[in-house]
Amino acid sequence: MRSESKELMPDFHVRIREARDSRGWDQKQFAMHMNERLNAVQKVENGSRPTDALLTKIEKMLDIELFGKPRGKYDTAVSRGPSRNVTIADALDEFLSGEGSDD
Repeated sequence: MRSESKELMPDFHVRIREARDSRGWDQKQFAMHMNERLNAVQKVENGSRPTDALLTKIEKMLDIELFGKPRGKYDTAVSRGPSRNVTIADALDEFLSGEGSDD
């Protein structure tokens, strides 16, 4: 079980995809290297939360970190111009890009 001070990074699926791509593997090759089903890889790369066991396996296979220090749930403000409303996709894109932080 993971330490209480670490949580799954919100961009875990992007990290996995980029690490896989950097090795020159397509999803099918990656699944074969891990001895997992292709649809499991597809689901993870689309953002579905896999089991901790699969995440640990992926971390080892790709030599990446998918867990980190937790961030506050409301630590960034999301804003857009008055021309349209903010969608969930807009908020996620802004959160993942680090925009809107006061740092």
